[in-house]
Amino acid sequence: MTQLGSPPTTDVPAFDDLLQGEGVLRDPHPVYARWREAGPVIWLTRHEMYAITRYAELSTALTNSKVFISGRGAAMNDFACKLVTTLNIDPPEHDRIRKVVGRPLLPKAVDKLQPDLRTVAEKTVLQLLGRDSFDGVTELAHRLPLDIVSEQVGLPAEGREQMLAWGPAGFDALGMLDDERTVRGFERVSAAGDYMDSVVDQLKPGSWGHQLIEAGARGELPPEDCLAYIQDYIYPSLDTTIHATSAALKLFAENPDQWDLLRSDRSLLPNAISEVVRLATPIQWFTRCLSQDYELGGVLLPEGARVIMLYGCANRDERQFPEPDRFDITRKATEQLGFGRGKHACMGMPLARLELHVLFDVMADHVERISVGAERPVANNVLVGLESLQVSFR
Repeated sequence: MTQLGSPPTTDVPAFDDLLQGEGVLRDPHPVYARWREAGPVIWLTRHEMYAITRYAELSTALTNSKVFISGRGAAMNDFACKLVTTLNIDPPEHDRIRKVVGRPLLPKAVDKLQPDLRTVAEKTVLQLLGRDSFDGVTELAHRLPLDIVSEQVGLPAEGREQMLAWGPAGFDALGMLDDERTVRGFERVSAAGDYMDSVVDQLKPGSWGHQLIEAGARGELPPEDCLAYIQDYIYPSLDTTIHATSAALKLFAENPDQWDLLRSDRSLLPNAISEVVRLATPIQWFTRCLSQDYELGGVLLPEGARVIMLYGCANRDERQFPEPDRFDITRKATEQLGFGRGKHACMGMPLARLELHVLFDVMADHVERISVGAERPVANNVLVGLESLQVSFR
């Protein structure tokens, strides 16, 4: 593997922890706490990369796209850093491409989906109310993203279920190449590309995918890249929402006072969504490269160094969020970094927020109490969330 980072040239705290270690993947927060305490910027020896641990410094880096650049990739390996995706390009090309790819994800565009989202949410919640228990991930969290997003992307019905495997695989592929999950991720990403090639003529007219093909024909996008950009809808539109939904189920079950508060005051829904995403941070990190020497948090980062942007770590920074592990839907958490910030803020954020808003508004109409039981966390190189969660509605 090509070395993506440079050895530290300053006195910076160094750690031997591996982000892709099994224990860290399933519960990174004890490790994150040690890193934040050590300093705003640390060196991860086994990754040969710097990492930003605290909120203020990460926010600064994310909004400085001229220094912390994406054009050399957002992954930990050279192959994923060269994939065609909006994650791996810098302004002004990034802004031009994103303007085209992001059209159907603008707030006014996604708001048109609200009636369909509410219909699916109502049907799903009422069905689950009649059950003793159910899997909150596969039977609830999957429903809106899979039913609505897959339809909007325009894929043939028989291929849509594969989206649930492609999303996590795409994130796994961003890890270190000596990790088995990374290799398996690449295999599935390759299969997704082959599938896209095979169904390009079957994309639903007027769908997001079909619109990208038309944009390529008009010269707004490189025609050879249009299929790759369709996958920019699949990866972020599914997993962020799915893992935030299951996290919200667990948080509200464990904090029934917060559920009662939300049911009595729906104006708290936007706050509640931000607080859920802050605590859950489904996408834990991406990377950037330094275009020049730059001092951050008292550490001189050398040009060419690769830096891990630890969203999940910064979102629990007690310097920004008092009692950061406490779930409080009255907290002004809009500044949380779970959707990123700056030029590369999550393109699917308006859709994710709308899906979560509609679902939990519907639930608040019908569900008095949420209970949770056995759970199984995912093991993914970038994502943190649940693979299954036993849930009961009353």
